[in-house]
Amino acid sequence: MAVAGPVKANSCQMTNLTWKIDGASLEETFDIKSVRVMNDFEAIGYGIHELEESDLLRLNNCSKNPTGPIALIGPGTGLGEALLYWNNSLSQYEVYSSEGSHGRFAPVGGLQCKLLKYVEDEIGECEVEHVCCGDGLARIYNFLCTELNTNEPMLDPAEVLLLTRNIDYKPKLLLFYYF
Repeated sequence: MAVAGPVKANSCQMTNLTWKIDGASLEETFDIKSVRVMNDFEAIGYGIHELEESDLLRLNNCSKNPTGPIALIGPGTGLGEALLYWNNSLSQYEVYSSEGSHGRFAPVGGLQCKLLKYVEDEIGECEVEHVCCGDGLARIYNFLCTELNTNEPMLDPAEVLLLTRNIDYKPKLLLFYYF
């Protein structure tokens, strides 16, 4: 079972929910022979090689190393991360999930420093995940509306995602101004 959060001893106290997912409890409760709990990005790491080249988006034009390290990063409710390292002895990749997105957001430049303060004022801290996920997109959008003194309403994450789909909507530019 893939879960969003750190897994220890086949159990996970989910990061962005109050749920605890425990493999042994699931086995007993549902009479399942074996349940393995793993981080959601660890699961993605095990399945990534099943994708076709056409399923992938190349971010830069460099040569591919067939046994080179692979980084997986994906924004959603939080910011999932995993690393894949080639194991010569096994002739396959090993997957290591990470909670690296809970590190501090390291701003570059004046605008990002203001964003850091804005997020800290809102929720008391600013981890990478707080600006690089669904909620983070809304925080950036709302920050830019405030910073640039627009008269646009504050939006929640779902509204920001809808906004980015409407190409004619001017505030869409505000969201991407930050990036």
